[in-house]
Amino acid sequence: IMRSANLCFSFYSSSFLVAFFVVFLVSFLTFSFSSFLSKINFINLNSTMIEDIIVMDGLCSDFLLDYENNMLYIINIVDKSLYTIDAVLRKIIKKVCLGGYPESLACGKNNIYVTNSKRQQITIINKKEHNLRVIDLEFVPDLIKVIH
Repeated sequence: IMRSANLCFSFYSSSFLVAFFVVFLVSFLTFSFSSFLSKINFINLNSTMIEDIIVMDGLCSDFLLDYENNMLYIINIVDKSLYTIDAVLRKIIKKVCLGGYPESLACGKNNIYVTNSKRQQITIINKKEHNLRVIDLEFVPDLIKVIH
C-alpha cells in the first residue's frame, strides 16, 4: 500500500510566496521510505497563481532566502546537499555535497552556515566560490542563526 503526504513551508518575498511542498511515498508494509520529491512553488500573491515550480529529488528540510542576492538556499537531507537556487531565474545553479546529516542553515554577508548533527560540525560555505570550511564541535548542533 502506497500513500503520499504533503508538508508545506512558506515565506514571503516581495509579491511572491514561495511554498515548499514535500511529497513522499511511504510503504506501510515495509515501514521504509521508497522515494521523495520536493516541490518549490513560486506563487504570485497578486494573482494567487503558481507561476513556477522546481521539483527536486530528495527531502528538503530547511531553506532560507538571501534577500540581498536573491538566492534561495535549501538543505536536502536525502542526498545530504545544499542547493543554491536563483530566486529570480527560478532555477538550481549549484549543488554542494555536505555529507553527514545537515539540519539547519543561516545566512551571513559572505557565507552560508549549515549545522551537521551526524558529524558534529558547522559547515561554512562561501557564497561566491562555494568553498567549504568546517568547524568541528564537541556537541551535536541543532539550530544556527547569524547575528549581525
